[in-house]
Amino acid sequence: MNSSGKFGAAVIALLAAAIVLLAINLTITIPTYSAATSVQTAYLQGLPFKVYPEEGKALTVTGIGTASAKPDRVIISLSVVTRGSTANEAQSLNAEKMGKVISALKEAGVSEDQMKTTSYTLNPIYEYPERKSPIIVGYECRNSLRVTLEEIDRAGEIVDLAVSAGANQVSSISFTLSDEAREKLKA
Repeated sequence: MNSSGKFGAAVIALLAAAIVLLAINLTITIPTYSAATSVQTAYLQGLPFKVYPEEGKALTVTGIGTASAKPDRVIISLSVVTRGSTANEAQSLNAEKMGKVISALKEAGVSEDQMKTTSYTLNPIYEYPERKSPIIVGYECRNSLRVTLEEIDRAGEIVDLAVSAGANQVSSISFTLSDEAREKLKA
């Protein structure tokens, strides 16, 4: 046999070997592929999960959970707003009224730890005459207090008491959860 004949026989042998290997590969791959396509969706208490028969040891569960709790804390934000012809007058009047509010809250059993000043402002009040520069006509003092209570059923009583004592603005009443209650929900 000449060299071109030997080369042709080698090519044919390689092609035959490749076809045999391809046939073996397809025989192994096709059943695995068909098993993978038989994934089933099952339901456990209404939640879907997938079962993969060829693996047999895996279980995938997907779910969403929610937790709720009754509020155990109320946060009341209130302010005393006063005006005066001078900054000193507005501040003095504000200090007097806020002092009465704090005293009334303490008498009702609210501790100093449950009260916190959240803001204090003193601003000029302007009048804007036509075609003239603004003129300061007085001052406004605003002292804001946050009251936090564990007894949420006392919210109305505390607001009424504070307003009767001199608070003239209630900006919010928020019912919320204490840190302890939040931790219980996480568990």
